[in-house]
Amino acid sequence: MMLATSSEHLNEMQRLLARELELNGIKIENNHKWLSSKTILNELSIVIASEAHEGLIPSIGVLFVEVAAELYGVDYVLVSVEHIEMARKFANGIDCFLIYEKDIFFGLVYFKEPISNELLLVRAFPPSGGLFVQRGPGGIIKFFQGNNIILLENRSWYRKPLIKEAAWKISRCVSEINHNVLNTVLEFAFHLLSPIPKVGATIVWWLNEITIDNVEILTTGIEMNDFRFSLLDEKKANSFCHFFSLIDGATYVNSEGDILRTGIHLKNSNKSRTIIPELKGTRHTSAKRFSYDFTNTLVITISSDGPVTIFSDGVNIAGLSIHPSYKSAHDLRKILPEKQLDITSSTYELICHFCEKNLVVEQVNVFEWDKDLILNCPICQGILKTENCFTLESRPYKHLVKTNEVLI
Repeated sequence: MMLATSSEHLNEMQRLLARELELNGIKIENNHKWLSSKTILNELSIVIASEAHEGLIPSIGVLFVEVAAELYGVDYVLVSVEHIEMARKFANGIDCFLIYEKDIFFGLVYFKEPISNELLLVRAFPPSGGLFVQRGPGGIIKFFQGNNIILLENRSWYRKPLIKEAAWKISRCVSEINHNVLNTVLEFAFHLLSPIPKVGATIVWWLNEITIDNVEILTTGIEMNDFRFSLLDEKKANSFCHFFSLIDGATYVNSEGDILRTGIHLKNSNKSRTIIPELKGTRHTSAKRFSYDFTNTLVITISSDGPVTIFSDGVNIAGLSIHPSYKSAHDLRKILPEKQLDITSSTYELICHFCEKNLVVEQVNVFEWDKDLILNCPICQGILKTENCFTLESRPYKHLVKTNEVLI
């Protein structure tokens, strides 16, 4: 995209840019209408259309915030708008960023802890919101608004969900999960390991103790207990990323986030090979089948090109569309207030007779609604039931059961 020079063309280009941003998930017309101002769109067009300098596209970072004082652990350098072009040469998008307060250019902001990874970018976001933009030396641009990270690479747009969305879906599929460990493991996978180019990994998170019945699974790979490493130790996160970049096979992590074994080639049962079809990649296929065979695991795969997948009971649960029936019924009553008493909801569990997995069913009924819906198992696609109702969906669900007969 080249930056137009005439005033007329510049306005037209900004209009098209605003539409492109909205279409790709960057909200500039909602809570912060100043993001759609001519000043902001001009700055965004410069970030997107910047030309190479001596053969390289320079990195840059720009923060558009509601209240500049909300940023924590920073130093400000006030710069007049007349010197903004020179200020851009300092804004490397790591420890130094251009900063706008609403649509007014403020100057430069220096972070005492460099924004060297996505996790720090997410944590630096201010409570009142805005838009963070970071372009790396490879030309990939990241847009962050608090809900997700949008990537722009070679004129192609990608949406990267935040861990809170994945964590919410996981909590709807696993009872009594340790949310502290969950959030830390997801932060590591989504925001630290995933952005590293050409690095793929598989993390098997055992949600409770590995029982003696499963002793066979600890006979392969390399034991890591002597290192006493935990994924919860953020100070070692960079070395963990380096470690995963050099490891072939899966890595076991226990319920508390401790690294147990690595270099494991996951084995699958005949039953899982029958029920779970092959996926595009071997890593994802074996991970998905392993999660089916061992119900007390979540298997997290990081593709070499970035995307993160979370398997549970043979399903990518982070990719599910989950609609709690009570909320769906509540929203429906708003649309049809005259049928307040006719709309009911129910949530219940059942076991699939084909794959024998436990499921949760979300159902909304409307009195005198005459339509049969067929419910398929999300794991094996077998027909679970036919019900006369308004909406009907299911998802895998497991109860974490404590046991005294443990190996580790």
